[in-house]
Amino acid sequence: MQTVDLIIENAAQLVTCASGGKPKRLLEMQNVGVIERSALAIDAGKIVGVERSDEIHERFESENVIDARNKVVCPAFVDPHTHVVFAGNRLDEFELKIKGADYLEILDSGGGIISTVLAHSYSNYGAKNVDLFAPGSDIFSTVLDNSYDFKSASSMSTPIVSGVAALLLSYFPTLSTAQVKDIILKSSFKPETKVNKPGSKTEVPFRGLSLSGGIVNAYNAVKMAISISITQGK
Repeated sequence: MQTVDLIIENAAQLVTCASGGKPKRLLEMQNVGVIERSALAIDAGKIVGVERSDEIHERFESENVIDARNKVVCPAFVDPHTHVVFAGNRLDEFELKIKGADYLEILDSGGGIISTVLAHSYSNYGAKNVDLFAPGSDIFSTVLDNSYDFKSASSMSTPIVSGVAALLLSYFPTLSTAQVKDIILKSSFKPETKVNKPGSKTEVPFRGLSLSGGIVNAYNAVKMAISISITQGK
């Protein structure tokens, strides 16, 4: 019998979020790993046992026991993935995903990443003066006095594009600055959708608001850089 710091027992349900060591996809996300009439044992800040209550008490004992009868025990914070930026709310898409919809279906219906990074009312635009778009509305970023805050406008979107340029040059140092710019513009994601023209309520094609007609896309940029590097290597 192992003595532990804490036992939480008699939970009506315990949500484990167990995935068998691999990411869950689509319908798999409906299974959150629920154990009925369960308990868990905690020692030195770590969960050391997750089983049915009777099984936990066969293996562990503790002076500190919490009775979670008729309650659900679940993780307080689960970070499935982290984006560098966040500029909107797409909770409705998660429900669509666990019902089986794939990302392209969500994208075609006007959702996906484009729903939170398209033109804002104060965005600069113009096929001659603006190269491409990047997330720049309500970006959680560093500020003075060792703190963080939400900021908007080009002061936020510019560092995102600069970050992609830095990523390319760090992994592909033989690229010229002209090539980096060309890659970023050509690899941008170009959604076939209409948006309100910045500063008005008139709908216009998003592609017509900038030279590239797209949104900066680091993944596509890296793929294009790999292709160019292979060609140059030959």
